[in-house]
Amino acid sequence: MKRKTPKFIRLFMVLALVAGIMGALVPVGTARGALSTGATVLGTGRAGEVDSYTITFTVGAVTDIPVQGNILFTFPAGTTVPSSVPPNSVTINGISSTSAPVVATSARTIRVFWGGPSNVAIALATVIFTAESGIVNPITASADTSATYDVTIDPSGAAAITNPVHVISRWAVNTTRAQANASFSLSGGGLTPGTTATASGPAVGSGSVDATGHFSFSAIRLASGGDVGVVVTDTGSPVRTVTSNTLTLVPSLTASPSTVKPQDLVTLRLSNFTPSGNTTAIVVGGTTISGGNEVTPLPFTLTSSGSSGATGISIRIPSAQPVGTTQIRVTDDGTD
Repeated sequence: MKRKTPKFIRLFMVLALVAGIMGALVPVGTARGALSTGATVLGTGRAGEVDSYTITFTVGAVTDIPVQGNILFTFPAGTTVPSSVPPNSVTINGISSTSAPVVATSARTIRVFWGGPSNVAIALATVIFTAESGIVNPITASADTSATYDVTIDPSGAAAITNPVHVISRWAVNTTRAQANASFSLSGGGLTPGTTATASGPAVGSGSVDATGHFSFSAIRLASGGDVGVVVTDTGSPVRTVTSNTLTLVPSLTASPSTVKPQDLVTLRLSNFTPSGNTTAIVVGGTTISGGNEVTPLPFTLTSSGSSGATGISIRIPSAQPVGTTQIRVTDDGTD
């Protein structure tokens, strides 16, 4: 005769089985400790520019980010986040996300998924959004707004934290060297949209500031002003200014006449060489001027402004000089 199992025992066994299944679905490490703020470091910090973001925060002793967990990053007002972010443009502790980050452009949030081989349970978590993520800095510099530029970090299963304020800066760049009266490109950002940007200092020129605070125009290098950065000022209220990298004044040389034949007399006029320096060598097409071709004796002392003065320096074109365009090189005893 087959023995029947009492009903209450069978019911108990089913409940135990269900409870065991549910317990297996709970991720390891759901108990969370307190997170601590770290820092947000930008690649350039330039206003209105695509930038990289390195975001760190401290993970507590019993805090971790579980495998396939996620971290929600909220970027400050004015930041532009793209409609999508490539998974390989974001890393957590050096490991790329295995899933595409989820972006909410209007909320300025990017949710990153941790796809590493194990839980993150270390002292410092480092999340890097490379420039390929497409995040664009606010167009207004930190110095020009009462708003604070910080990033909120909200890992799954832990309380959100906010990293300290990071800096957005006005900026301007130009070529590093230019001759007097030569034109060069000057560009930058962080100025007041819809105004006019004007260059001063060692250069002159102006251009419009677009809706994103950027400007780009051709400026002229002055013979005066020294080797300093170009100051760019807008017409906003309040007025905003920014200084570019150093613009070094390059020496210039002219030869008269410009069309000659061997043994013709040529006058060289120098400007912006070493003030009160001495010209030590003149080379024409690879031949050093000497002897009878050195009409004005060398070394020749330059003026306090670094020019050859009213008379210039006279030389004769070497007799062995071939037909064609010839380069003339003048060296002084300065250090630049």
